[in-house]
Amino acid sequence: MSVAAIYSGGTLDVNLTNSREELWKFAQATSAGTLNIWAPPSGSCVHITTLIVSCSGANAIALNFSNSTLCYLDFNEKNAVPISMPFELCGGINEVLRASISSAGTVSITAVGHESGD
Repeated sequence: MSVAAIYSGGTLDVNLTNSREELWKFAQATSAGTLNIWAPPSGSCVHITTLIVSCSGANAIALNFSNSTLCYLDFNEKNAVPISMPFELCGGINEVLRASISSAGTVSITAVGHESGD
């Protein structure tokens, strides 16, 4: 297994390579609004197997692919939640994984999965 990490300001991309390339995408926000977590290459879709969500205080977060909401997370205090999927969540071709954040404060989200053309 090989590991490569690239930091480009707002995101940290970590690639762990094995028989199927698993990608780790990290995104962080400090204000309310929309946070892009994972934008697939043109003509590809994202397959999510694990999410790790943390926040510095009370916050409501909606995770979605484009306009389709996957789930709502309502935090009443500082917390971190690992979400292991019993199945892959798949976005459509060119759909971006996003979080809608309701309050100011630090929100960190790590998505683990892979990209494919189907």
